Amino acid sequence: MTNIAKTTLQEGRILPAGFEDLEHFATQWAVARGEERVQQRLACSMEEISQFYQAVLPRMDSIMAYLDQYSGGVMPDSARHLLHLALSLVEVSRAVELYGRPSAEGLDQSRFVLTHEPEL
Repeated sequence: MTNIAKTTLQEGRILPAGFEDLEHFATQWAVARGEERVQQRLACSMEEISQFYQAVLPRMDSIMAYLDQYSGGVMPDSARHLLHLALSLVEVSRAVELYGRPSAEGLDQSRFVLTHEPEL
């Protein structure tokens, strides 16, 4: 769990109002860095990944509509956590839609080193 998520969690909520149904996923999946999202996917069972995927995928239209109001880049922490949650959905989608497991068979994930990541 990121420090921001811990701080916001102490205040009671991580995600913006209207996304309470996804709140219980936020501490696990609203991670800021791409490398952390990969590690989270690899650390979870397919059941955990599928539950997350099935809960978030139908909400993507409303998530994107909410985030559109912050297209200038400046957003409150709760919106940033929602963005990170959406990015985690992108991360796990391959596991659900293609691999049927947290990682592709025979793929050494450590070979892929992220050299630059934008600040989100």
